[in-house]
Amino acid sequence: MLYHADKIVKRFFSLFFILTSSGFKGYNASSLQQIIVKRTKMKFFLCVIGMVMIFEGLPYFGFPEKMKQWLVQMLELENSVLRMMGFVLMAIGLVLVYWGRC
Repeated sequence: MLYHADKIVKRFFSLFFILTSSGFKGYNASSLQQIIVKRTKMKFFLCVIGMVMIFEGLPYFGFPEKMKQWLVQMLELENSVLRMMGFVLMAIGLVLVYWGRC
């Protein structure tokens, strides 16, 4: 409960700061709240993309020779196997996102 109240206070002060800054004169409170929500969503999206890039880059950074061998082995797989692997990974990712957002 305290975390929720802290979040409300932070939003209030950030909205107050935006209202009092000279760059946002002429905006009403609802449009400023929409701007804050859009910026928050974009920051979250960029954080998620950054984490994906870090996760994807780790094997190439840590084990470049093994990754070359693995990529050569992937070239020998049939397209249907690669599609099934991609579908399973997307389904697992969807479940993880669902669990994380609930």
